[in-house]
This record gives sequence, C-alpha cells and structure tokens, in this order.
Amino acid sequence: MALAAVAQLTGWLLTIALMTSMVPAKAIPVIGKVVQQRGNQFPRLDQPAPASPSVGGLRLVAVGGRVPGTTPLLPAQALRAPILAQTTTDQHGDFRLNLPAGTVTLLLAVEDGYYLNSFDGVGHYSSVEVAPGLMPIVLRDDRHSLH
Repeated sequence: MALAAVAQLTGWLLTIALMTSMVPAKAIPVIGKVVQQRGNQFPRLDQPAPASPSVGGLRLVAVGGRVPGTTPLLPAQALRAPILAQTTTDQHGDFRLNLPAGTVTLLLAVEDGYYLNSFDGVGHYSSVEVAPGLMPIVLRDDRHSLH
C-alpha cells in the first residue's frame, strides 16, 4: 500500500513540475526612446552638435540573443534570431515592449532590413540584458549624419 502511495505522489509531483515548466516566463517592461541624428556631428569649439530630435512612427524589433553583425545595416534575410516582440514609436519617439528576461538585441526596422549603429566589439550588435529595473534605452538613428 505504501508503494502505491509513493507512486501516486510521484505522479502528482511530476504533473506539477510539467505544468510549472509550461507557464510562460513573466514579461518585463522595457521602455526607451529613438532619437535621430542628422547633419554634421563633428564637434566644433564654437558650435555644439545639432540637437537630436525624437522620432515617431519607427518600427522597432526585439530579437532574442546576440545578433552577429559588423555594419549598421542588416539585410532582412540575414536575421537568423527569433523576433520576440515589435512595436512602433509614438510621436515623441518613445517605445515600450514587454519582453522575457535574458539577452535581447533591439533593432530599427528600415527599408528591407534592420539598423543599429552600435556594436559590442566582438562581432555582434549591442544587446541588453532584460531584467527587472532595466534603465530606459536610447537608440540613435544616425543614418543621415556625419561622424
């Protein structure tokens, strides 16, 4: 009789473990802003660099993991990582995504590909670690500027 009770308890524990593993990870809110740099960004002693206005209406994708790349423009067919979420910036350039914890790469969707002019120094686009307390992110669209 005791063996049957152990078997039943083991079955319940296995069922609970399986059900718990199927619960999706809690989404973490990620907020930020996209700003646009245009024109000459070379510093001058007598004039500051032009202001960077925020950009509304840009599509942003959150990609799982680190994305390999060494140039700012990534063709759409070269993206091999899964897109976790996407959004469009509001009129002030602000965005909000709900993402799972972990490494995420944020890219601007442009023309027939993706854009990010920020790299980690070892062959990938810059990524962020999504975790509670993540500070707001600023992405710079500097396709139309000189550096």
